[in-house]
Amino acid sequence: MSKFKINVQADCGNAPRKLLLRDISIAFVENDVEMLLEHAHKDITWNRVGVSITEGKAAFETALLDLILPEARELTLHHILTHGKEGAVSGTVMFNDGLQHDFCDVYVFSSTTSKLIQLLRSYVIEGTPKK
Repeated sequence: MSKFKINVQADCGNAPRKLLLRDISIAFVENDVEMLLEHAHKDITWNRVGVSITEGKAAFETALLDLILPEARELTLHHILTHGKEGAVSGTVMFNDGLQHDFCDVYVFSSTTSKLIQLLRSYVIEGTPKK
């Protein structure tokens, strides 16, 4: 059970891939490296746009361990979209320190039925404290 509030669109339950993307988004905010590695293809590429490109599962693990986020207060998932082997999630994370990050993660799975992420492009806008 998460220590923070989670807001997600009501229709998230109608597709297994949407549920998976929801859970992966929660895992990022919870710093759940084990869950994220479970869904990483051995040849995963993670492009943190404007920050870094990580290739391979071992490098992905190292990047996740280096990316420890502050404790979250609330996660809002605005959109979860899927089509074929692709999907995307946009959302906002509010942290206990008052900072906010808005993000969009675009996923490509290794096949239409796979739960393994082959490519992840992450766009993050680090915000300012909210009043």
